[in-house]
Amino acid sequence: MNTGLLAQRRFTEADKELNITYQRILKSLPPDESDEYPKRALITAQREWIKYRDAQCALVGEVSGGVRMWKSSYSVACEADITKARIRELVELFEDTSN
Repeated sequence: MNTGLLAQRRFTEADKELNITYQRILKSLPPDESDEYPKRALITAQREWIKYRDAQCALVGEVSGGVRMWKSSYSVACEADITKARIRELVELFEDTSN
């Protein structure tokens, strides 16, 4: 299997895991106030994080990729890596009971 397809598969799996984790955390947050601030803050942060991920990985593809096919592979591999890191961040922030 080629590198681009492997990267795409990694990203698809990571993105699915992120969505499951995000939804689980979102549903578990009790409303702090009538405006549900903790939930709104998480939603806003996640939307901004997606913009960051996409922009950062486009940059990685441009700088690291060379020809068009490799730019895409580097971008998608970056998206997979950053998405896995985001899952760890969310779990640490909201679900890690050792804190």
